[in-house]
Amino acid sequence: MYKQNRYQLPKGTYEPGKKVNVVIEGEFIKVLDIEKNNLIVKHRISNERGS
Repeated sequence: MYKQNRYQLPKGTYEPGKKVNVVIEGEFIKVLDIEKNNLIVKHRISNERGS
């Protein structure tokens, strides 16, 4: 959740204890895997509330 909006992760991404970084770059939100140092998902940040 970011600014009252939910952003989905790809199916099968979740693992107990997994740590990620959330990075905001301009109009995008990126979720990065800390251990593997790779991009999990990138979404355009919604200007709407709750969408």
